[in-house]
Amino acid sequence: MGRLELSQQPVMVEMAAMTPVQRDPSAPLPGRPEDIAATVAFLCSDRGSFISGCDIRVDGGLIGASRHQAATG
Repeated sequence: MGRLELSQQPVMVEMAAMTPVQRDPSAPLPGRPEDIAATVAFLCSDRGSFISGCDIRVDGGLIGASRHQAATG
């Protein structure tokens, strides 16, 4: 899905480049499917059993970085 969005939305290339946590700098996307899978596994485990009704961003810090960049100009 991310690769499709990269091919159709030029701004996504810029967004991927400004993501603070980069798994593989040569890859077109900063994250991996395993990043989502690990979050899902945690949420399904006993350790995540008290988490309810919230959004968990698995974005490598992209939203925080974009908000910081917008605030600082």
